[in-house]
Amino acid sequence: LLTLTFFCSYYIATPALSSEKDEPACVITNPIFGQPPKDVNADPFLEGKWFVNLNRTIWAGWDASNLRVGRNKVLWIKPNGKEITIEANYISDQSEVVFNLANGYITTFQPSLFEFTKPGCIKVTAVSNGNSLEFITKVIK
Repeated sequence: LLTLTFFCSYYIATPALSSEKDEPACVITNPIFGQPPKDVNADPFLEGKWFVNLNRTIWAGWDASNLRVGRNKVLWIKPNGKEITIEANYISDQSEVVFNLANGYITTFQPSLFEFTKPGCIKVTAVSNGNSLEFITKVIK
């Protein structure tokens, strides 16, 4: 019971102040400080801020918790050998976010490059092998 309470606390959203007059306050998902599982095909992943799903099968890191207008690298950790699909949209107007998900990664990790043209609140959804991760974060100038 204690472990479940601890994992659920990762997903408590907290309000963030909005600097844009026309944009409502962005309620962001808090990342955790942790280290993804080891991959025999890679050096150990660094401890840091990660968005993680409840069963810890999908992780989003690198710039995922510190997005800025321009290019941002996001590293995805997923089930070994499985594909991952990503969807990202601005919450204010539902416009899609431009990103490039590198192909050909049959390991647990997969890099991506997101490019943001404006600040705002972003909803990101990742799905792999029947598991999903959803988080809301803020892009700043």
